[in-house]
Amino acid sequence: MKTDNQFRSNLSEENICIPGDLILEVLGIIVREQLKHEITQISENKSLIYVSVYINRTETRQIKLMQNIQHILNEYKEFRWEESEQYNWRES
Repeated sequence: MKTDNQFRSNLSEENICIPGDLILEVLGIIVREQLKHEITQISENKSLIYVSVYINRTETRQIKLMQNIQHILNEYKEFRWEESEQYNWRES
């Protein structure tokens, strides 16, 4: 049986910035899959939420879930970001 310290040593903190359009989708994945997480900041005027997600590096499923979340965010970035837009939410 793993001790609490051994479990924590396998955790990796991933900080993500979620735009308002994707909050339900991304947080839905995090909550549904019971990933440890912490909302660290909410920026109402920019419609952004900052979340720390704690991934167990020994669990392939959690690694793939995080990759899926990153893919969703990257796809949104490509869809949303245009030359005429003044604010790049990914670089905030």
